[in-house]
Amino acid sequence: MRHIKRCVVMGAVSDHIGNVTPVAEFNMWVDPEAVDVVLRSGMNLEFVGWDISRFDACIRPEESARIRAIGTPLAEFAIDIQRAVAEFCATETKVPGFDLPDPIAMAYAIDSSIAISTREMYLEAVTADGPARGMVVMDTLGVTHREPNALVVTKGDHERFMAMLTEAVS
Repeated sequence: MRHIKRCVVMGAVSDHIGNVTPVAEFNMWVDPEAVDVVLRSGMNLEFVGWDISRFDACIRPEESARIRAIGTPLAEFAIDIQRAVAEFCATETKVPGFDLPDPIAMAYAIDSSIAISTREMYLEAVTADGPARGMVVMDTLGVTHREPNALVVTKGDHERFMAMLTEAVS
């Protein structure tokens, strides 16, 4: 694992607000035992969580219209496939428009300067049954005195993300 330069993970939430349970993000909740293995692996981990998506990769209706108006088949497809996500966002997560968690993580993997703010922290996955199962606990204050095992993106650049997205579908 030490030979892997970096491993960018789309998952978890640094504000501990989940989208499947009150505290768990879907990708981590699906298999918290695997997340635990990854967190203990010693790899150079970089987390881009769902919180970054819902704040910094949220595509509002006017932005969606601008992207679709580019007129390429890819731009139209990229927007049209979001209908179910937009409905889920409107009814469940209350995100205005729709969020793009995987694209913001990929944008960060391509160009890490898209992160406005990052923090090194100790992360631990909750694998026990109960309401916190699947949560990735982030020791934001360092109270465990454990060595950080991940870099966590805490703020992204929405304008830069939109520019990358627009370029990709143009």
